[in-house]
Amino acid sequence: GGSGSSTYWGLEQAIQTQCSGINAPTRLLQGDSRWASEFLGHSMQMIGAYGCFLTDLAMEINYYAAKQGSSFRTNPDLLDTYMTANNGFDNNGNIPLSKLPLVSTYAQSHGVTMYSGSLVDHRDDFTLDQYLCNGYPPLLFVGTPHWVFATGQTVSQQGHQTYSVIDPDSWPDGGTLD
Repeated sequence: GGSGSSTYWGLEQAIQTQCSGINAPTRLLQGDSRWASEFLGHSMQMIGAYGCFLTDLAMEINYYAAKQGSSFRTNPDLLDTYMTANNGFDNNGNIPLSKLPLVSTYAQSHGVTMYSGSLVDHRDDFTLDQYLCNGYPPLLFVGTPHWVFATGQTVSQQGHQTYSVIDPDSWPDGGTLD
């Protein structure tokens, strides 16, 4: 078609792209008493309440450190301190997209190379599979606001194809997207 038209196609069966999951980093919790009451930047928001993205980023750094054979590990408090010192948060405690390169700079300063892809602003299982199957675990926006760390493909107890995740918070059944 011409402009404004749509084309749809389907498959008889779902594509099976099972691959082994990543070697997941140690789970970090945003509510850990060592950092839960720390503020996100200069905002009034605390890591324990709104630090899921920051906590996921710390796990991401730890994942790449382990993958690269580095003994370096970080946590939300250390990353928060660095991001705050480098104006990495807005006034509401969010990390703007333009400030995300600071995370790679922080990791690099500790000998860890980070890999970043592009932002995908809609559900895209094919792209998610490509990242996971190639050892580049993405962070997934799953709530308003909530982020989780994707670790692999899995099948839920109900038999649904889904993804295994590390939830930095304490949601019930927080180990999958199901």
